[in-house]
Amino acid sequence: MENGKVKLYELRNSMKNIEQLCAKCGFVRVHRSYLVNPANVRSVAKASEGRYFATMNASGVEDVPVSKKYYQDIVSLL
Repeated sequence: MENGKVKLYELRNSMKNIEQLCAKCGFVRVHRSYLVNPANVRSVAKASEGRYFATMNASGVEDVPVSKKYYQDIVSLL
């Protein structure tokens, strides 16, 4: 969030490096392609097809996929 609006970033680097940098600011990896700020996650739920998704607090933001590998990490912070 920046000035009340959702800010998306596209970066050219490995997710491993980005994850290390963003972890200092509290971001958590939830999928091989996504990092989120747990303070902006409303809930994590399982969809009908068996996949997990994080619902964000901001309106107009699509649900973020959560992989099984990172599910416990995000749930433990909520």
